[in-house]
Amino acid sequence: RWTNDYINLANLRAALHPDLDRATVDAALQRLNHVPNIIIAPDDDQERMTPEERTAALRIGGQANHLITFFHPNP
Repeated sequence: RWTNDYINLANLRAALHPDLDRATVDAALQRLNHVPNIIIAPDDDQERMTPEERTAALRIGGQANHLITFFHPNP
């Protein structure tokens, strides 16, 4: 089922298999960024972010993105 809830990339990375290196995960996330209904976005509340959340960010177009959602237009 699709959800409109955002998942923090730090949590996503922690849940992935430990053999997946950062470059592999980043490449997969970059590809997902072009899939309709998948949104990768920055966290609006930068002040509350942990160092782990900052480190887990995916840079797209020079911007740090911390969240991903599988968006369904009609929940």
